[in-house]
Amino acid sequence: MKKTFTILMLFSIVINLSAQKEYSSIKRDVDVTVSAYPQEGKALEYLKIVKDKFENSGKMPLADFKKNNVGIAFVLSKEDDVPQMFPAKFSFNDGKVNISAVKTDKKDSDDYVEKYLHKMEAIGSTAVFKKIMFSNPDLNGQFEENSNEIFVKEPATLSFVRGTEDDMYIISIDEHFKANVNPRIIIYYFKLTFSGEDIFGNNSLQQIEKRMETEAEKKKIESENFPLYHDVRTDEIRDGLKKIMQYEPYKSNKKLQEYSNGMDSKITRYTIKDHTDAFKYVLSLDIPKEFLDKNFKSFYEEEVYNIKHLAAHALADYSLGNEKYEEALAFL
Repeated sequence: MKKTFTILMLFSIVINLSAQKEYSSIKRDVDVTVSAYPQEGKALEYLKIVKDKFENSGKMPLADFKKNNVGIAFVLSKEDDVPQMFPAKFSFNDGKVNISAVKTDKKDSDDYVEKYLHKMEAIGSTAVFKKIMFSNPDLNGQFEENSNEIFVKEPATLSFVRGTEDDMYIISIDEHFKANVNPRIIIYYFKLTFSGEDIFGNNSLQQIEKRMETEAEKKKIESENFPLYHDVRTDEIRDGLKKIMQYEPYKSNKKLQEYSNGMDSKITRYTIKDHTDAFKYVLSLDIPKEFLDKNFKSFYEEEVYNIKHLAAHALADYSLGNEKYEEALAFL
């Protein structure tokens, strides 16, 4: 009798574990959490689109699942009136998986999310995209397949993956959701190709091509009058300087503080003339590689490591635009 009871218990445990490897085991938790939001808005609208796409999709091709990608994450919590949106990264290597919402500087995070939703062709220029591409998260997740989806078990979460060859949808939940009255849920979206369905209504291939043509024409006109071509890289100097100034001896450098405070808006080809003295001062700074490696190597900050290079390049471009060729050559 005791042996029969033990076998039944083991059988029950196996059945329970097997059930947890299907989305149906968490669907009610997800539905309750999403329906609890008191406010409507774009974030909730986009979240519901991704959730609906997930629930109406099947198991995605395994070959597409095994590709690294960047996307967006909707972090759900009963403490917030609206879903919180963050950059996201999906990493796969040698059979192991990492699925992460990337929390970083709010301004940089919002810029990335805005472009991912409405201007995807521009995400490569964002500060967050570069950081994500250089990051190397620990890959501790293991995956299995069932008839409806791919199941991923990470140390603290369970994730369910569905999609097509064009889009990947993931719903993750705390591993111990059964014992947690308010489990954390994250819903992810990763666009795999530009040619697939445009689920948010802003990134169809035709829209992207039209925006790129308009942008190219605009840059052509601007370059005839303002020949500085490195707006994005030049503006990174502001971010790099602020990060360096979190540490001594730069933190106490009054001159550096003055120049940094003067960079309170985006630096473009139109405004670089107001910052040439600041850039020259940046070139004069002693920024040892040991200092950079100690404080920034774990999450490679390109705008910090290359700040003097960026300043020299910006000054050279500016000098060229003003036909000061010898000065430009010196900066280069």
